[in-house]
Amino acid sequence: MSSNGRRRSGSRIGKRHPGAERSIECWISRNGSGEAQCESQELTGTGVDGVYTADPKKDPTATRYETLTYHEVLARDLKVMDGAAIALMRDNSIPIVVFSIRERGGLAHVLDGSGVSTIIQ
Repeated sequence: MSSNGRRRSGSRIGKRHPGAERSIECWISRNGSGEAQCESQELTGTGVDGVYTADPKKDPTATRYETLTYHEVLARDLKVMDGAAIALMRDNSIPIVVFSIRERGGLAHVLDGSGVSTIIQ
């Protein structure tokens, strides 16, 4: 079911990255003109609260990015998701929100805008 109460039809897109513990994927449906429309965004819950310059569990100097572009993620070879999934999200203008699924209430905080995350768009 979509957020507006209509039954979803179409294809699920996105690929679960091996490092992601939970991924809420986007559903793509076709409108009357055959164009794809996305009803949501990609939310990727991981063990850390966003995308960092390095692995924060191994490098205490790693800093978290607030926002990134799809191009920056691909050019810097940041290990958020595989490159094909990033490109698919980019090509369909689907923003990606990376947050910690381990933090109590993490998903709810991200959904209400108060959570710590990295937004890729």
